[in-house]
Amino acid sequence: MRGSRDARPADDLSHTQPVIMLGGALRPAEDTFRPLRRVLAGQVRLLEKDLEAVQREQGEDYTLDVEVDALMKLADEYGWERFQLVAVDEGASIAIVAAVRHPERVLSLGLDEPVWAGNREPSEEEWAYWQRVTNAMRLEDAPLVEQYAAIQVGKQALPNDEEADLQPPPDTHAPDVPVAFRDARPNALRALWRAFSQTDLDYRALARLHVECYIAVGGDSDPSCEALAKRLHGLMPHAHYEIYVGRSRLEAPHEIEDERFALALSQLWRKAQREAIEVGAPTAEHEPSRPHFA
Repeated sequence: MRGSRDARPADDLSHTQPVIMLGGALRPAEDTFRPLRRVLAGQVRLLEKDLEAVQREQGEDYTLDVEVDALMKLADEYGWERFQLVAVDEGASIAIVAAVRHPERVLSLGLDEPVWAGNREPSEEEWAYWQRVTNAMRLEDAPLVEQYAAIQVGKQALPNDEEADLQPPPDTHAPDVPVAFRDARPNALRALWRAFSQTDLDYRALARLHVECYIAVGGDSDPSCEALAKRLHGLMPHAHYEIYVGRSRLEAPHEIEDERFALALSQLWRKAQREAIEVGAPTAEHEPSRPHFA
């Protein structure tokens, strides 16, 4: 978990923006958000957070409530009554759950390729993806991570008996991933997908959710990513998605096209702030001043 970063005002709406960025299970938040953090320097107060799943001890009880509670506790520690939430991959799915359970606190959702959004009425593409993920979860630790990473980049077309022929993406052994984080990934993935399978996402609450939501989808990712984004677009009244041609989870929109993604976030935040002001809800501008750490 990283400290927040104060910055000088960028405009009349974003200068006090509190933003929490929630990472995924394959790479630390500090690493995955580095390009985006550089683009947003001088515009926001920022906290980066790793998933609890990669920080837990093996065998420790784990549900999505653990993630949501830790996220809210982090915001409380900085006096952030409401905040913008940016999240990627497994973290993006947890962000959706957090917004459903705490709509009074989450101003907006900026998501890069959520991997799950409830278990009811999945598309054919999502169902095929789940089956491949389920198969990967049965593997030993090292091949589990390799197969899981390969699945994210559109390897869904191969029959199951060809799984062993998949070549792992090069960054599954990236040297900049700390050893402790790398070693935690297999059990973190198992815990996350077990929790996803056991969580009944409240679709009625999702349909009532007045939280602006932007979803980035890589054009070269598994087809389930776009199918899931379309499903969320139909379920959530304020959700929209954008396709990033030639991008995938391992060449993610928020990293490779950081300026484009940052611009989309800035537009999302302005809209969310204005709508909050119109309905009289607390916004970042009404929050108490607290010390922050560079």
